[in-house]
Amino acid sequence: MTGAEILKFLFEAAIKAGAGELAKGGIDLAKKAWAKLKAKFAGEPEVLKALESAEASKSESELANVSPFLDMERVRKSDFWNELMADVQQIQQQINMGNQKNVTQNIDARDSATVKAIANVENANTINL
Repeated sequence: MTGAEILKFLFEAAIKAGAGELAKGGIDLAKKAWAKLKAKFAGEPEVLKALESAEASKSESELANVSPFLDMERVRKSDFWNELMADVQQIQQQINMGNQKNVTQNIDARDSATVKAIANVENANTINL
């Protein structure tokens, strides 16, 4: 992944986390990863301003100023980059687990409704169509 891709993913995850739209474990991970990103660039006023502005406006347009800094971390293969990649993978796992739970709940709900409908039909003396 490039710095821009990581940044976009973390930004979207942080926005969804703030709105409670991620799986429970993903919310904490996304917020921590976004905070880690801000802490890393606290010494870079322009970068920090862009991150905070994007966060406040919920708009990705400001993030273009940040991605070159992240790309430098990627090229250096810094510990920070490796931690960020691990965070992204964990968030993706939480999202996938949440999606699997939603699918299972939908299937269970549908199966339960089908079983009830069949039971009603089997117990009925007449069926009105």
